[in-house]
Amino acid sequence: MLAMKKALLLLIILLPLILCAQNHDYIWVYGYLNNPDTSSKVGGAVIDFKQRPPLHYKQTRELNFDLFCASCADSMGNMLFYSNGIRIHNYMNQLIENGDTINPGTIWQSNQNIGYPSQVGGFALPAPGKENSYFLFHLPSILNGGQILFSPLYYSYIDMDANNGAGKVIAKNQVLKQGDFIQQKAVKHANGRDWWVLTAQKSEHLYYLFLITPEGVQGPVTQILGDPFPNSEGRGVTNFSPDGTIYVRNDANNGLHMMDFNRCTGELSNLRILPYDQTTGFRFGSAVFSPDSRFIYLSNSNLVVQLDLEAPNLDYSAVDTVQIYDNFADSGPPFLTRFLYPQLGPDGKIYYSTSGTTPRLHVINRPNLPGLACDVENHGVQLPRINGRTTCFFPNYRLGEWEGSPCDTLNGQRPGDGFVKTSYEAFLERQARAPVQKAFSNPS
Repeated sequence: MLAMKKALLLLIILLPLILCAQNHDYIWVYGYLNNPDTSSKVGGAVIDFKQRPPLHYKQTRELNFDLFCASCADSMGNMLFYSNGIRIHNYMNQLIENGDTINPGTIWQSNQNIGYPSQVGGFALPAPGKENSYFLFHLPSILNGGQILFSPLYYSYIDMDANNGAGKVIAKNQVLKQGDFIQQKAVKHANGRDWWVLTAQKSEHLYYLFLITPEGVQGPVTQILGDPFPNSEGRGVTNFSPDGTIYVRNDANNGLHMMDFNRCTGELSNLRILPYDQTTGFRFGSAVFSPDSRFIYLSNSNLVVQLDLEAPNLDYSAVDTVQIYDNFADSGPPFLTRFLYPQLGPDGKIYYSTSGTTPRLHVINRPNLPGLACDVENHGVQLPRINGRTTCFFPNYRLGEWEGSPCDTLNGQRPGDGFVKTSYEAFLERQARAPVQKAFSNPS
């Protein structure tokens, strides 16, 4: 009886934390081909971050993944739904009502049994002020005169209470904007409830910003921050820092473009550019932040470097090589395991998919540490099944209110409720210490 009372008391103490956890990124899905043979290396696979270390297991499902991935768990980290850019399935691995034919078009038609072949992917956001409802933002590809454009920017709205918890897509393929866009990203508004979604026109500093509130999706608000790019922009990975104050877009043709972001107003400012040296091959297509927002990890297929944002001068002297591809090829099948797309995990590690279809991921084990101490481990994660180059992308769901900011007015979060609040005063102090830099120094 005493043990039961202690267990009940512990449950009462932990209940607010359990109910308010923000673990929507706890389930990562991989794999292709519906295969009930549990001994096969081909089929569905899952990484479940509810356990530490994360649990890896096989899963029989109908959806195949080819680059595109969107996954959403509930606040406790239990799977709700996922998508391969073709259809949306629920946690029972069944098609959600009205969840067929997202990203319609010729590319959908030719890949409907394979998975959507786009590295841009999608992500889900909890609908502000709603229970168990989610926005899924997704960006398809279209063929235009022999060129591939990423357009239009869509959202679909999913009610997971419908059909007794099996879910229903209430609105599908809602057009937000037409154009040719880079990868869309989301960051929490300073009030701790709403969301910003940001994209930009390819090869231009022309930005489109959307605000998601209890009233729905608003926008876009347009901002021009600089001149068009000197070269055609490659399809790189964009990112917000985990604290929401820095936004980067990065491609091998034009370099790293870094901007400050105001979570109150959605304004971008202080554009800085690290131009890549085309003659030496110092070029990178992906960018991902350390959990503490101090370091940016830049990568191409053969190299990972670390950029220290606290260095006295943000130039090439602040860049440190932290890993080189070791030419490892997975033996079954013998595909190369070069670095592909990164994502910061809820366990504080950074995971990279590989360039080939392999059961491997690269991992940065301690990304908050400088230099080689960050421990970039080549092909350090063994998946239970082969992954088709897929990376699920997620925003920082645990980013909380921007305390002390002009729009920190809702006071809707409490200590220990699963959010991490950030300090507006600390942001202002950082800006005061750092001189405005319109460009990084060129390599000598």
